[in-house]
Amino acid sequence: MISNSVRVLTFSLALGLATATAPAQCHTVYLSTQAEVDAFACTSLTGSLVVTGAGITNLNGLRGLTGVAGGVEIDWCPALQNLDGLDDLVTVGGYVLVTNSDALTSLRGLGSLASVGGRLGITGNDLLPDLRGLENVASVGESVDIGNNAVLTNVGGLRGLMTVGENLRVFGNPALTNFDGFASVQSLGCDLYVKGNAALTNIEGLRNLLQAGGYVWIDDNAVLSGLDGLRGLAALAGYVRIVNNPALSRFCGLRTLYANGGPTSSTISGNAQNPTPAQILAAGPCGSFALSTPSACAFGRELTLTGSPTLGGTITATMTGHDGAPFLTWGLGQPVTVTAMCSSCQTLATLTTWQLTPAIHVTVPAAPAFLGLPLKAQGLDLGGSAGEVCVAITPARWAFTAIHLATIGI
Repeated sequence: MISNSVRVLTFSLALGLATATAPAQCHTVYLSTQAEVDAFACTSLTGSLVVTGAGITNLNGLRGLTGVAGGVEIDWCPALQNLDGLDDLVTVGGYVLVTNSDALTSLRGLGSLASVGGRLGITGNDLLPDLRGLENVASVGESVDIGNNAVLTNVGGLRGLMTVGENLRVFGNPALTNFDGFASVQSLGCDLYVKGNAALTNIEGLRNLLQAGGYVWIDDNAVLSGLDGLRGLAALAGYVRIVNNPALSRFCGLRTLYANGGPTSSTISGNAQNPTPAQILAAGPCGSFALSTPSACAFGRELTLTGSPTLGGTITATMTGHDGAPFLTWGLGQPVTVTAMCSSCQTLATLTTWQLTPAIHVTVPAAPAFLGLPLKAQGLDLGGSAGEVCVAITPARWAFTAIHLATIGI
């Protein structure tokens, strides 16, 4: 028989255990030592979480934290290598800042994070190679700042990001080569700011950006060669500043913007090419390829153009399907009718250069005079198994591909 005193003790222990494991809501918490991190017992915060301290080596004590109404700041934790321990964090109403933590190599502990109500800042982390761990972040209410991360090579971890309420600022990342992680971003509430990324070659990852509520500022990116990634940008409330990018020669990505009324003002200087808005408009949309004149006597021969139809760019013309002697002709001339020589072949390009080859590589002169000019190319197959006999030229069979057009852009 169990006595009443034992029953009371058992009930008391059970009540104490239930109390100890019940979800704990806290306000603002500051953690500056590993012991404080280990003793953390909150599952949600009505305020903010700040973690900073030289002796903090892990965040395992933060497991179970699912939501923070304010901000989350991990700052100056020089011994912290990862954010494991924040695995359960799903929503943050304010900012998420991960800054000045020189041993940090991974953000994967943030893998459950879906939204950031304030600013997202990943700055000053010298060993952070990528942003993996942020794939589930679909929206940021304020700005996204990616800056001064010495070995960051890509932003692919932000591939799920669709909405940025204010600015997108990418600056001082010397190893960053591309913007591929921003391909889902369609609008910015304010500015696009790209400055001092020494290895950045292109911003193609911004190809789906349609509008921005502020300015576009692109400065001091040493090897950035083109702005093609901005070709979808049609609306901008502020100005454009493109300055001191010594390899930058292609500006066709701004054509849609200027065609739709343009920015409030433009400053373009100190780049490899510095076109005016009128030149950008005249150059056409990002150096385009198109079919100019169809052919009635291709007989399976096809011509393709690839490469970069821009000032200083290289275009490759390749003919396939030929089984005779392949000729390629290209230049700025116009096609002429050759009905007198071939009854069904209506075009033969009397262009600039003929070469006995199935493929040619054409380098476009970098001179501004070539902006907007049409470069045409056509393939001819002499003596193949299928074609038309043009007695006026030769009794052998000829086949002609369609004429293709490359409009030279910048």
